[in-house]
Amino acid sequence: AQPPPARPPAPLDVPAGMEALPEGGFRLRFADGTAALPAEAAGSLAGLGSQLAAGPAGRVVVTGQASGPVADISIARRLSLARGLAVKQALAAGGLAPTRIDLRPMGRTADAADAVDVLPPAPESPR
Repeated sequence: AQPPPARPPAPLDVPAGMEALPEGGFRLRFADGTAALPAEAAGSLAGLGSQLAAGPAGRVVVTGQASGPVADISIARRLSLARGLAVKQALAAGGLAPTRIDLRPMGRTADAADAVDVLPPAPESPR
């Protein structure tokens, strides 16, 4: 007898203060020039961390971006790193193991967004 097919994981709830991304992740917007989490974000990210910890195993990708400054890519990279670290810390506070979080500080991107994207693990494909 074959085992029953695995059920796909339940979809994640969109955390308060975040936007759903078309590829299945979430975007948190930041104020221009700041790495501080928006007021409502810490609790929302902790809740998301809890959901991700309870979900399928795999890597969670946190991608930080900054809109500027255009003339100094180093500053934009450091700002995107600081934002990503703040999000990683909040996800870990919700119970997601920090070792499952890949941090990607992109600096200034073509989007010129002041944001951090959280991408959950891709569902495993059936064999």
